[in-house]
Amino acid sequence: ETVDALYEGWEDSPALFTHLSLARYDPGERAARDAVAVLRRLDVGAALARRDARYHALCSSARLEVSTRAGVLRMTWADELEIANHSAQVRPHWLQSLTEFLEASVVNLESERSSFHVDGVLAFAGFTGLANDPALAEVAGSFAALRRAAAGGDNWVEFVDNRLTRVIIDGVDVSERFATVLGKDHRGSSALEFGFGCAEFSPSWSVNSPLHKCCEGVFVGVGTGHLAPHFDFVAPAATLRFTETAS
Repeated sequence: ETVDALYEGWEDSPALFTHLSLARYDPGERAARDAVAVLRRLDVGAALARRDARYHALCSSARLEVSTRAGVLRMTWADELEIANHSAQVRPHWLQSLTEFLEASVVNLESERSSFHVDGVLAFAGFTGLANDPALAEVAGSFAALRRAAAGGDNWVEFVDNRLTRVIIDGVDVSERFATVLGKDHRGSSALEFGFGCAEFSPSWSVNSPLHKCCEGVFVGVGTGHLAPHFDFVAPAATLRFTETAS
């Protein structure tokens, strides 16, 4: 209801504003307090500068290798990229998420490989789950125990031909759990989003927060959030190598 009210008022509002949709992740007080604590200590100027550099590198390359302790994740960009927002300005009469300004990301919106495809493995420190449909909130919430287990554990994911094929959390193979849920989504287990977190902070991984993917590092997202939750696997400790500069 709150988001609907924001949509109704964005065109007439005399003020510029952004929003942070905590309810799609966790509507609880702890998540709200955690988000406020993170935002209060952020160096937004540094995050925007890092974001600008990431977008420049992204748009000036054809491939990217992301190295973590699990191995290498290889990204290949399409000739044209779908980018939700690369501006550093808050647009008037437009409802924008605060996270847009703390990350640099591309999405496969038009088709499965419209912006990128991914192969390889990625060690991640934690993951988040988003539900755009209230009916999915319970499904997303059922992953809370796994999210707590992932905090600081031995976690990695594998992608083959742009599809999530394995998920290891705290050393345990939970691939089937994710495959069952994502199998209900019309996009299945295909990678829908890849991004760079641009804000310097240490997430509380046991909390399900939209800000976590914005911590400095990379993230890969699967699931639309409508027929299945959208999951972001976040890797703060990653080494990046952009290659083959585009002409």
